[in-house]
Amino acid sequence: MLAFIGKDTVKYGNLIRDPRHSIHALIGKDDEEFMILGRAVVSDDWATSMQAAVEARKINMTSCNHVPFEFMTERVHWAVWEGLGTPDIRRRAERWQAPDANHG
Repeated sequence: MLAFIGKDTVKYGNLIRDPRHSIHALIGKDDEEFMILGRAVVSDDWATSMQAAVEARKINMTSCNHVPFEFMTERVHWAVWEGLGTPDIRRRAERWQAPDANHG
């Protein structure tokens, strides 16, 4: 995933200091959740930067004073709670991990 992060933001400083990231969302009823874990790196590759800039312009976002980051996915978690509010409540979950994910 690619995202522009403003140089003058707390998020930029945090990612430079510690590139680990967690993107978490509740995506449906029954407390369904989705989480992506990984590391973010500054994308200084010219082709990737240009691709990100083109996509940003499509949504009227300028890339001035923003740095493109590539968010590398190392692990993905999905879970849903079935039977909320009943004695039969149970959690169903799936996980995926990149074969070369760093376990540190």
